[in-house]
Amino acid sequence: MKAHYFKLLAKNSRARGNSGFTLIEILIVVIIVVILAVIALLLINPTMQRKKLYDSQRKRDLGRLRGLYDDYFLYNLRYPTAQEVCYDDPIEVSAGVCQCNICGLEKDVGTFSPLLHVLYCDPEHPIQQYVYEYDCGGSEPLWYKIYAKLSLNSYLGPDGQYTCNFGVSNRDDSFLLPYPFTCEEEPSGGGGPTSTPGPTSPPPAPTSTSAPLPTTTPTPPVCPGDPTPKYCILSSICNICGTYAQCLQPDACDQPLTLYSNSSCTQICSLP
Repeated sequence: MKAHYFKLLAKNSRARGNSGFTLIEILIVVIIVVILAVIALLLINPTMQRKKLYDSQRKRDLGRLRGLYDDYFLYNLRYPTAQEVCYDDPIEVSAGVCQCNICGLEKDVGTFSPLLHVLYCDPEHPIQQYVYEYDCGGSEPLWYKIYAKLSLNSYLGPDGQYTCNFGVSNRDDSFLLPYPFTCEEEPSGGGGPTSTPGPTSPPPAPTSTSAPLPTTTPTPPVCPGDPTPKYCILSSICNICGTYAQCLQPDACDQPLTLYSNSSCTQICSLP
């Protein structure tokens, strides 16, 4: 009887051992889990998602500031000065053209801020800045430009000297050129503009501003010639891609390529 019992016990032990996982099976499961984890990280890409969120905020902030500045002009017949919207002292970068920085997180955000409760600020401030450029040739500014640097936009100008690559103005997009290189500062730098950009052409006479309208014609017009920058969609965000040659690079725009002549990507244009 005892011998029969021990035989059954040994048989059951062998059965339990045969029903477990082998080392090869465990390795296959681990490899599959690792592959799935890598695929998930590539699809989610938290760094890319954060850059998309930052760029969306920058475009939203500048769009809202443009609306507020244009409303301000309707009541005051001028645009704000540095003392009204900037937290630092303005720098005259060329004759009649001044620059300063906008950020509602700073202690002194200007006298314009009570109208907004708080002025907008770059999400990566103080490493990156919103640059306000305006007409300081007289006591009443008649034009303005607001610049930012988009993380997912590699356009740095024809000579690679820009850090600002997105902007809004009370004029058309061509008035934004040349982009300044004061949107990005060294981590140990101060709050105001640290460099003096090249000569800026005198501003044209004030003209009435109209909102851009989507192109509805079946055949879009030809895009403006170089060096005027062109725009395209990259990772679901409207970005400046630069010259024709730069826009045709495979990683510059989403494919199939569609070019636009304005910074909001509403006016489609075609290659010449």
